[in-house]
This record gives sequence, structure tokens and C-alpha cells, in this order.
Amino acid sequence: MKVIGKFKINDSFRITGRGLVVIGDLIEGRVKIGSVVTFNTGSENATLKVSGVEMGDNRSTGEYFVGLTFVYNDEIERRKYESLKLKEQIIEVMAEEI
Repeated sequence: MKVIGKFKINDSFRITGRGLVVIGDLIEGRVKIGSVVTFNTGSENATLKVSGVEMGDNRSTGEYFVGLTFVYNDEIERRKYESLKLKEQIIEVMAEEI
């Protein structure tokens, strides 16, 4: 797989019915739907395909951020990842699908 970008995870949270959302900054390259990312959950590395890329802003600071959502193989996998509270980390964005 080819690295097409780097993303800094600043925070994570859950959206009911969609699963895990990570927010942060694209620090190099690009990220798009279908890209693959691997992040550390605190106990293991998880590799997921990106299903959504959204941009938002923090009204109190005026800063922008990027939010990523993911594709899950099944409901069990979605439940496994949706309640994670990820630590700040820099991850690589890969071009190819899993």
C-alpha cells in the first residue's frame, strides 16, 4: 500500500449508528473515502477503511479540524471500536483498500 498522507488524531468520540469518529488535522498529503488508516487503540493496532471525511470548525477557537468515520465488517466490529477513546497520535493514510 502506498502512503498518501499523514493525519494527527487529536480526539475521538462515538456517533450512534455510525461508530467511531476521529478528529484531528491532516498534516501531510490527503485522505479520502476508501483510504486505509491504522491507529493504536491502546491495546492493539486497528486497521480500518475510511467511509467519510468531514471538515468542521471549533467556534470558540476559530480553528478547523477534519473528522473521519469508518467502514466496519459487521456490527460486532463497529461495537468494538465505537466506544474507544484514542490517544493523540500521528497515523499514515494509505491509498489502497484493505
